[in-house]
Amino acid sequence: MKNDLIQLAQICLEHSRRAKAPEVTAALRPMAREYQRRAQRIRAGEGVKRLTAPMSAHFLPPHLRAQERC
Repeated sequence: MKNDLIQLAQICLEHSRRAKAPEVTAALRPMAREYQRRAQRIRAGEGVKRLTAPMSAHFLPPHLRAQERC
């Protein structure tokens, strides 16, 4: 699982670099950081905290979160 999280972080960073829209970059970079943190927790033996909301709710900018609920 640790390697999967690292791979997801790398994918998010790659896509954020290629993204033309700033909103996409703003959403993908925090996702990459969170995947990296989760992989580090696993490596440190702390396990993974379960998210109570969908991933998108944690990483979308506030103005996009309001649109998603509609």
